[in-house]
Amino acid sequence: MHTIGINGVTYRLLASARVWEKGGQVGFSELKEGRRAKVWFTGLEIGEGKTVSQIVLLDGE
Repeated sequence: MHTIGINGVTYRLLASARVWEKGGQVGFSELKEGRRAKVWFTGLEIGEGKTVSQIVLLDGE
């Protein structure tokens, strides 16, 4: 199971989660501490927390 930490809270990533930057899909290696991003949740809570389905990187690093 993969996770992502956002403002001190850890969320699960769906196996099919995607990362986007400037309108194109990028790899998970682009996720770095301190980068600004929007995240989308599935609307489902599995176990103890929400599950992330999409991540859009905002800072164009």
